[in-house]
Amino acid sequence: MPVSDCDNCGATYHWKWEEAFEKFGFGDGDGQVETWQVEALLTEAGFEIEVN
Repeated sequence: MPVSDCDNCGATYHWKWEEAFEKFGFGDGDGQVETWQVEALLTEAGFEIEVN
């Protein structure tokens, strides 16, 4: 499970990469969104992606 620093309080924020692909992932966009990290990893792996 990936972890990030919470944007609001600086604590550890645990998330699942699958949330980047789910309609209601990352709290339906109301929570901390880490899609950019999934995008960066896939791009680095050689995939051509589009984020909407």
